[in-house]
Amino acid sequence: MLLEYLQANKGDATYLVAGPSSMPLSPIILGTDEKVINLGGFMGRDPVFTTDELAGLVDEGAVRFFLVQDRERMEEMRAEREAEQEASGGSAPQGPPPGGPPGADNEAATWVQDSCEKVPEELWKSPEDEEEEGGGPGRPGRPGKSPGALRL
Repeated sequence: MLLEYLQANKGDATYLVAGPSSMPLSPIILGTDEKVINLGGFMGRDPVFTTDELAGLVDEGAVRFFLVQDRERMEEMRAEREAEQEASGGSAPQGPPPGGPPGADNEAATWVQDSCEKVPEELWKSPEDEEEEGGGPGRPGRPGKSPGALRL
């Protein structure tokens, strides 16, 4: 449903979507002829654009959608994990998980989080996606599945 939403709402944008690394974009790259922007290089750790350049692409209408980590949901999950650790008598882990998701600390991804409006999940995520992920986004043990947000 994500791909259909993006294609239906792309408008005149040059690029279908921009994302933090090749991993979340690979199904779109391999399954369509659509152009995408990889904001952080192959692994998400090499910034491709400055925030001014990215803002310019948005202002020009070249890109409208960004597939990025949902920072608010990540913080909720971290708090839940810490509460579970404390309740079980273990000490709560300090700070974010080691390494974090690729591209999460990318300046461009931070700009997107701070500057763009989140598109509600119900517009682009099917009920089958929720069931497949065990009832909610970002359940542990699902490689490649992480809390995501489309932002425009």
